[in-house]
Amino acid sequence: MAMFLKPNRLEMVGLAAALLTTMLCFRGESQAAELYLMARPATAGMKALGLAGWAVATFGPMGVAAAFWRISRRARPRWLIHLLFLPCAVAVFRAGDALMLHVAGTPDFDDTLGAPEMQAALMFLVAAGAYLAAILSTVRDFRRKPRGRSAP
Repeated sequence: MAMFLKPNRLEMVGLAAALLTTMLCFRGESQAAELYLMARPATAGMKALGLAGWAVATFGPMGVAAAFWRISRRARPRWLIHLLFLPCAVAVFRAGDALMLHVAGTPDFDDTLGAPEMQAALMFLVAAGAYLAAILSTVRDFRRKPRGRSAP
């Protein structure tokens, strides 16, 4: 079980990229969040709920991608795991998004001009693109591999 949880080099690079993006984008998002919270005061619990929603929407799809990739290495019908990735990543993104919007008091992100969601949407697209690139790379490597003996 410990080997299953040990991150490889690619996962560490992904984590570093996610943290760097967060550091670069968090200042603008925190200022936008302060404006929303000044317009609609929230309790400490609501602020924590909004922060949890932001974290789920931002880092959830990347976590789902890493988890599904690891599970697909162990499972036999790999294609089924890969097909389930996108719906699960969208569900995680939308769940975090719903928590953020609930705290902001808006039904959709149009009222907020997308400010609290832009980084989350970017990270979702990066996770989906990286997962698709990894699948295509694996398929390409699989097709290059010789399959048994050739005919004389």
